[in-house]
Amino acid sequence: MIGFDCNRSAVRALVSEWQTLALDVRTCPPGHPGNKPEQALLTVLLRRGVLAGEITFSRNEIDISSASPVRWTSSRNKVPVWLPVWADPFARLWYATYKAVDRRVIRCKSACRRP
Repeated sequence: MIGFDCNRSAVRALVSEWQTLALDVRTCPPGHPGNKPEQALLTVLLRRGVLAGEITFSRNEIDISSASPVRWTSSRNKVPVWLPVWADPFARLWYATYKAVDRRVIRCKSACRRP
């Protein structure tokens, strides 16, 4: 997941350039499954914008390896298609429990590293 602040002209320009280059087969050739050249291209464009002082990042994080993620989104919660519908609440409970434990472990590790 990615979000853009399109109220800023530098961000709008970056998104427009990313779209143009991602649709061009010379800069984003179709690849093997799992190969996502448009993601690498976005990384390059973002890095260029940061180095030029045009782009800044927020401190918000999603729930992958974050001690205090934003609460309005959650990632990697794919319930397998073979799981029966009645098991959905249990799958959601599993994800919530796993992520809560993961956050606590990350917070603990972070606290142990502090001098």
